[in-house]
Amino acid sequence: MPNFGTSTPGSGIDVILDRYELKIGNETHSLMERSIEIADKILVVCDNLYRTKANERKGGAGIETMLLTKQVYQDDKQTKVIPVVVELDEKGEYCLPKE
Repeated sequence: MPNFGTSTPGSGIDVILDRYELKIGNETHSLMERSIEIADKILVVCDNLYRTKANERKGGAGIETMLLTKQVYQDDKQTKVIPVVVELDEKGEYCLPKE
């Protein structure tokens, strides 16, 4: 998905993607906290690697999971965080992080 997360000027969609926003020496945690706060919607692209890192609380996926878990699991009617499943596991189940 090489163009995922890019927006066209004038589209009305502003994209914040850590891959583009995070510079060497920046603090990942504060960027993610700030991004979550200002975003109207958050797309979480879920594949097996993301699920593994999220469940083990490693890397950016781990930080993101820690920050989003409360928001997602305490409000079952929330619509801000949207999982986008791009891969099924070996059992044919969605590759989603655990609570």
